[in-house]
Amino acid sequence: MFLCSELIPVLFEDTTGRTRREVVNLEEISANSAVILSEKEMERGCPVAMSIKGNELYGHVETCSYDEGLGWFIRVHLHKDSSWSGRRFLPDHFLAIRIEEPAEVEQPTKVLV
Repeated sequence: MFLCSELIPVLFEDTTGRTRREVVNLEEISANSAVILSEKEMERGCPVAMSIKGNELYGHVETCSYDEGLGWFIRVHLHKDSSWSGRRFLPDHFLAIRIEEPAEVEQPTKVLV
């Protein structure tokens, strides 16, 4: 994950299935996901389309959590054909501080004796 800050337009489906448009703040971005800050809650699993510097990114809401002072932090899982890289574009106010994503830990295999 890389930190950034940029206002971007987002299309998403609300709970009734209607398409909504909102301008959100892009907070973090990585090859497979993005975190946006929104004034509106987005339901887990709903499709999301983001337009950043002429590039379209598509995904779905993975998590949505509320911060009383800021709004809704929404993690969007990007589709495989919509992955991001710095060669593609860099958001405004991009901070090249890499935040490591938690690694998945494999459970040891139990051996029966």
